[in-house]
Amino acid sequence: MVRHIWWGRVARAALVAGALALVPVSMQRVQAASPGSGSVSESSPSASWKGTFLAAANTGGSTSGCFDAAGAPRAIPTTTGTGACDYYVLDVAADAAYWTDRTGGVSINMVVGAADDLDLRVYRRNADGTRGEQIQVSEGGLGADESAFLNEATGSYFVVAIGYTSVAGTYSSTATFESAAGGTTTVRTGRSVATYLHDLSEPTPGVTVQNSIVEQHKVRLADGVQLDTWIVRPRVQERVPVVLQVTPYYGGGSPVLETGGHMLGQAGSTLIPRGYAYGIVSVRGTGNSEGCFTIGGPQEAKDTAAAIDYYAAQPWANGNVGMMGVSYDDLE
Repeated sequence: MVRHIWWGRVARAALVAGALALVPVSMQRVQAASPGSGSVSESSPSASWKGTFLAAANTGGSTSGCFDAAGAPRAIPTTTGTGACDYYVLDVAADAAYWTDRTGGVSINMVVGAADDLDLRVYRRNADGTRGEQIQVSEGGLGADESAFLNEATGSYFVVAIGYTSVAGTYSSTATFESAAGGTTTVRTGRSVATYLHDLSEPTPGVTVQNSIVEQHKVRLADGVQLDTWIVRPRVQERVPVVLQVTPYYGGGSPVLETGGHMLGQAGSTLIPRGYAYGIVSVRGTGNSEGCFTIGGPQEAKDTAAAIDYYAAQPWANGNVGMMGVSYDDLE
């Protein structure tokens, strides 16, 4: 779900921040999702859970309240303050072979209170129990329910609720396993990358995010300010098109981790093996980019155009540059 009115959200965050100051500190510890885990399958297709946020002001989208720096889940997530988040462990009883002659996946729906603004993220859960790559994100506005679709889901996931702003509110979520026999078309518009991008080419054997070329580029603008950007491009001989995510939310550093995971989400996992370079551009004044953050406006539009021109002119690029994103990122 894409936010189309970001300015209103900034104003709401300021108003809610004042209300949060009135909540007693002694009340600011609440329990994690209840229950904390569950599973879905063809024979048992539904799982439900709920949780509570109190004095949440996680406008930066941090998951520090759920996971430590190594990605290990905290025993009891912190659902208050600037790191407010909550997680549920979802196991999907299906493997890749199951989907060879079937289509579908798992739909996730989170019902949010009218006075709350919560976001939804889904991450892979690694074999060692740590958080893996981000698969899906849903960021609606105040009182908006959130949803995501895990195309041909297999294995284990962390379903994470982010407390963007919430004085004292609850949420309830449901995961539903959906499948249909081969030959039946299932379209999930606005959810899974693999289902809303049409006419995708087949992945190139042996090309993955993990064995791609990862580069940091500083894009120098007309006024001398440098934007911090990262590009992950497939290790192929031919020139490739580029897809950019221009965002104020990226903290910096390589998006491909030494542990083997990455922070490019399902978009990166889908596009890079199919011959696209995927880039992250931190807007002026955010992440490791220089300058002053202006929250949109003509200067940011000029900066974005400069980043597009820069990557279109790279010797390994074929001159075609596209953009994608949700929330603030889709307004660039």
